[in-house]
Amino acid sequence: ETVLDVLIAEQDKMQELLLGFNLRQHEQLDAQQLHVKRTLESQQLKLEQVLESTLGKWAGTREGVLSLAVTETKKFNDEESSSIVGFNVYPNDEDQAPRRADLHSDSLKTHVDMQKLKREFSHKQAALSNLSLDYGCATHGWHVLEQATARAVQVASKRRLHFDNLAAFVEGQYFRGFMVAVVVFNAAYIGFAMDVTLQAALEEDANAVSRSEDDFATWKRAVRGNSPWLLVAEVLFTVLFVLEICLRLLALEGDFFVGQEAGWNVFDSLLTLSSLSEIALVGFGVDLSFMRVIRITGIV
Repeated sequence: ETVLDVLIAEQDKMQELLLGFNLRQHEQLDAQQLHVKRTLESQQLKLEQVLESTLGKWAGTREGVLSLAVTETKKFNDEESSSIVGFNVYPNDEDQAPRRADLHSDSLKTHVDMQKLKREFSHKQAALSNLSLDYGCATHGWHVLEQATARAVQVASKRRLHFDNLAAFVEGQYFRGFMVAVVVFNAAYIGFAMDVTLQAALEEDANAVSRSEDDFATWKRAVRGNSPWLLVAEVLFTVLFVLEICLRLLALEGDFFVGQEAGWNVFDSLLTLSSLSEIALVGFGVDLSFMRVIRITGIV
């Protein structure tokens, strides 16, 4: 009996839920029908106003007034309604017989005006159709581009080497802290090297032994043997930055180029490439060390 009571109670609850659901469905359906009915009525009213204003402007006659007649047919049981739009001509003076020539001239003028209005409406409708088509094509193209970009990012982000431990190490606090320290020391080194180079240049200029091809590049002082440790420090920092880029590339794989820090990764890669170019072109007077100072902005 207890089980039967429980089943009966559950059945009653289900029936109440079904009744409530049906009631909500009927309420929503009634609300939608009322909204559609009001929308149709407002659209019909707007159409009548537009037709009346248009006829009052373009379809006047000399012997009568052209007016709008609307006949509505409603069926309350089926909740359907229809409207019939027609035009009535009310003469100004019933006793006066209109002249056929004037009526023909006025009718012709009215016909020409109506044709002109129809052509203008057709041109505007064609322009709106072209604008809608162009907007639809642009929207579709943008949607296709977004889908292609999302697909490319998804394919590029797929991990293939699965260096998970290396990724955890690269994204860890120790590695990031070490690279921050390297960047700070590199900026301090660049400032100190430029100060040493400037002092050496001023001393040579004061001694009148400077040559016309001398400049303030740190690598040129190192090549001439005045300060060989500058070149060693330059190579050391460059090797550290190259190792950082390689480790991040192996750990992040495709996310290196499409991840959240893709901009900084590409920026660091370009700066590292400039360092390698500076060392490779040491004999051509190329000095790009000032660019590496920008790397310190990545710490922020």
